[in-house]
Amino acid sequence: MDANKKVAPASRLYTHTILDSKEEQEVRYEKVAANLINLIGGKSDKEINDTLMLATGKDTKTHEDICLGFLVLILTESENAAKHYRNLTLVVRDGFQYVIHELTKLISEKY
Repeated sequence: MDANKKVAPASRLYTHTILDSKEEQEVRYEKVAANLINLIGGKSDKEINDTLMLATGKDTKTHEDICLGFLVLILTESENAAKHYRNLTLVVRDGFQYVIHELTKLISEKY
């Protein structure tokens, strides 16, 4: 096996033992992060801004999913956290209340 290859862990937010199974919330976190990466991947900053504005303007659920996706990416991709936070501040409409609520839920349920 090549020493330079990185093996992606099964979960990006949680550490599991062999007996643990994925919870519904963890699956949701992975799904919204993957959807967000597909939405903004490979685009310039201006294209990302335009795409995010169009996507968050659709409905409340899409807005919440994008905000949650950015939260997950901030927590899991430390090298791009500043960029993701900048994009999150661009799209957030509720003064970070949803993000803080999800972060509080994540902490209280797991720790």
